[in-house]
Amino acid sequence: MLRGAGCPHQLEARKTGAPISVTGKIYVTYNRDVHRVPAENWLKIPKNYPVIQIVDPHPQKPDISAWAAITPGDRLVFFYEWPSVSQFGFYDKIDHRIHTTLQTSEIWKSVEESLGIKGQIVMRLGDPNAFKSPNPDTMQTLQFTYAQIGFRFNLNVIDDLELGHRKVSEYLYFDEAMRKTDPNDPLAMPRVYFTANCENLNRGMQKYSRKQSRSREASVNVTLDETFKHPCDLVRYAVMWHTNHSFQSIRPDRVLPSDYDKIRNGRTPKSRRNIAASGRRKHGTREILVGSYS
Repeated sequence: MLRGAGCPHQLEARKTGAPISVTGKIYVTYNRDVHRVPAENWLKIPKNYPVIQIVDPHPQKPDISAWAAITPGDRLVFFYEWPSVSQFGFYDKIDHRIHTTLQTSEIWKSVEESLGIKGQIVMRLGDPNAFKSPNPDTMQTLQFTYAQIGFRFNLNVIDDLELGHRKVSEYLYFDEAMRKTDPNDPLAMPRVYFTANCENLNRGMQKYSRKQSRSREASVNVTLDETFKHPCDLVRYAVMWHTNHSFQSIRPDRVLPSDYDKIRNGRTPKSRRNIAASGRRKHGTREILVGSYS
């Protein structure tokens, strides 16, 4: 028995050695009529649904981001993306960036506040490569820079392309025959959906493909057409993380205010208080701090 094939397309490919898609498409199972759902059904995310943010930075474009909810049935629903097509056009057509890291984080905060999901964020995932690359001017990593303004990203995601593509294909798979009989049968439903307003994600999932290559020895990194890779990477990171984090194992934690938020509101963050200057003395077995802080 072939293990880990995931869906009939992959099983057949492994049996015969034939390519999964003669057109080069990575996600042949993606179907706009199935995986694309009305945005109005997801304008308000139920409070018991954990939410994750996923970000893939780009040196010449905005740092593309998406938010996905995890349902009690352990399905991922991508319900918002930034930059949006309505404001910026398709992501693959953008050729410059106009926002600083700080401005980008302010936009994200505004998005989460307007959607009412700030207290439901359980994880922020980032591209482990781009986030770890140091800025040539400051020598600070993007992970450090975002953390300073309140966005702490987990970079411990499995970044194996082939494995990730296979896992996403498993999440996309749905039983077409069973779906015709009962589209609401959980066994007939895919494990990932995208709302209609996530146009970059839907477009990417439909068009993401490999370049035509005559070499069978070429690695997947070489043969990929990266035009639509960035939106699809968001999905891949989310799926790889969700594989080991079921709905039942997650409890939403309220996002604590960042040092930047406190300073902006006239407060002194604990991490920046000069305890030595304020004075410190011991009293019995208890330590007493002299001086008060807002």
